[in-house]
Amino acid sequence: MGGDMSVIIGRYTEAQFAATLLHCGPHDWHTCETKCSLNVSRPINIDYKDRVYNYFFELFPEMVEEFPAYAASEQMHKWTTFWHEYIEWVES
Repeated sequence: MGGDMSVIIGRYTEAQFAATLLHCGPHDWHTCETKCSLNVSRPINIDYKDRVYNYFFELFPEMVEEFPAYAASEQMHKWTTFWHEYIEWVES
């Protein structure tokens, strides 16, 4: 996770992901020992995903202002893209 913090990963930057990790704290994922399927959409601690979701709108306040103007599906796509790219970055 080192290097240039302005590196763009997908649609977002490493700096945005690092700020999210610092703000939201450590995460807890399903493991093979839990006998649960591995699914990045469902962390063990749903509160963590909620914290990241809330921080997403702190990082991108324009999303809050634009939310009613955009179709909900477009906003959800942006959030889902951020979540998946963030998880990939955290696991790297």
